[in-house]
Amino acid sequence: MACSLRQTARCLLLSLGFLSRLAPALAASDREMARAFALFPLAGLMVAAVSALPLLLPLSSPLALALCTLAFNLWLTRALHVDGLADTLDALGSMKTGEAFHAVRKDSRIGAFGALGIGLYLAGSLGLLSEVIALGKIEAYFCALAAGRCIPTLLAALAHPHSSSTLGKLLAPTPFSILLALLVGVTCLGLCLPLPACALSFLACLAFLLYLRRLSALHGGYSGDFMGFAILGAELLVLVSALA
Repeated sequence: MACSLRQTARCLLLSLGFLSRLAPALAASDREMARAFALFPLAGLMVAAVSALPLLLPLSSPLALALCTLAFNLWLTRALHVDGLADTLDALGSMKTGEAFHAVRKDSRIGAFGALGIGLYLAGSLGLLSEVIALGKIEAYFCALAAGRCIPTLLAALAHPHSSSTLGKLLAPTPFSILLALLVGVTCLGLCLPLPACALSFLACLAFLLYLRRLSALHGGYSGDFMGFAILGAELLVLVSALA
């Protein structure tokens, strides 16, 4: 359900407060959060723009600049999606399905697969961003962050939430939210990347979305953790595509 004109400002603040430190985390009803979800792609665009600001620092070392940028992004987003990445990878690593899969996912203790996934994500992000900086393609980082935050809306349109997922039930897609996600994602890819990299990014994200849809169907629905996994996975796919 989309926000009305009168509610747009609050919807955007709720979205920003949920996704980042750019706005305070406001108390809201489930109905308000469901409305705010429609603006997640727009909020993600703003988070991406601010997260990319450290790339303007006058540092000569691509690795140092990449480290500063990545650290700032993790602080700005409260490392929100990293937790979802770890929980999902622990569940995938367990080789369980259905409710047993979600039981592992909801375990607050991090397992070997989750720890390994966090390490690989951080190393991969640092290495890819360093290469992007060295090649003078810093706009690709902004593009990766912005496009990645469109994925939850599109996944919610393709799959259904798990019965135990409170957040998943709030992510009810509407024609407005789906159109906004497509508009933000495609525009960012088209403006920030050359045509071959843009096409590769689009195809890679589409394939990832179909994989996530299959994963969701296999285990009885998606959850908020799936969304974190989806966002960070899409980020890496866009960065890899930008270097192709």
